[in-house]
Amino acid sequence: MQTINRFAVIIRPLKPFVEWVNSAPVRGTDDLVPLEVLQEDATVVLTPEMDANDEALDWLKNYKAKLFEMELESWCTDRSTWPEKRTARLFDQWFDLEVHSMVYDAVGEPILTTLQEAQTSYNIQPGDSVRVRAGVIEPETGTDLSAWEGRVKQMAADPDSGALVAWVEWDSLTLKQLTPGLVRRFIEADADWDGQAMEVRDLLPAESRDSLAQSDQARTDLLARYAWTDLDEQGKRIYRILRDAFKANPLFTSLDAWESYLGGRLRFPFMARVVVEQDSGPLSLEMEVEVREFSGIDPDHGLFVLVQRGG
Repeated sequence: MQTINRFAVIIRPLKPFVEWVNSAPVRGTDDLVPLEVLQEDATVVLTPEMDANDEALDWLKNYKAKLFEMELESWCTDRSTWPEKRTARLFDQWFDLEVHSMVYDAVGEPILTTLQEAQTSYNIQPGDSVRVRAGVIEPETGTDLSAWEGRVKQMAADPDSGALVAWVEWDSLTLKQLTPGLVRRFIEADADWDGQAMEVRDLLPAESRDSLAQSDQARTDLLARYAWTDLDEQGKRIYRILRDAFKANPLFTSLDAWESYLGGRLRFPFMARVVVEQDSGPLSLEMEVEVREFSGIDPDHGLFVLVQRGG
């Protein structure tokens, strides 16, 4: 047997915890649980890998709130019965901790987390390209996701079912196939249109169809087109302007679309007033200027115009 660099922490309940366990909202019976029984069958927690006692104590200090909730949830999942303030000080009043540094592994096999155990059952890892199996339906909108493709961004084990869940970001080809109506349906249902969380068993390995940069660009383009759709009437008007511009020229960026729209409706030159104070330059707040023409586009700052002070 070999020792492992993980500390064993025994969480022994004290009288206040036992009184809570035996309270009517939690226990709901006259069959009380003795303190001795709970202390004999105490919870044991393994810390992450660490070498020194001080490391273990620091970890426990920061982890007491989670340990507190873990113990409470093991007896009652109704949080309304829990103490309102589950502080480290209250934890120390309800539990006693024993920290043991000599921990032996009698088996010698790797200790896997639930996530790692689940990952070994599937040939899918974060960063992999995947395709959705046939028949998978998005729950909020009822959209059929069959054959949609993307990349696994991250994975986690569902704390309730233990199922392995992946967050998949759709690739550029999938994103470009989304119709305006479908995107609006996702937005109105408060659902994500650029990716989906789903069980790994609903995914198949696939070959990458684009680069990360292409996927990011497609996502940015769609966001620029549809970010306005939840802004009521003003948003609907902005959406219609951008929709018509993109329909006329699919290669437009959002700023291209605005330049085209405004260029067709503004009559140069015209008078305007500076309403935002400038960090530098000759223009001051409330100064009147004559706007002559559009002079360029900057992705970070928007549309530029040529102006003359005072007209």
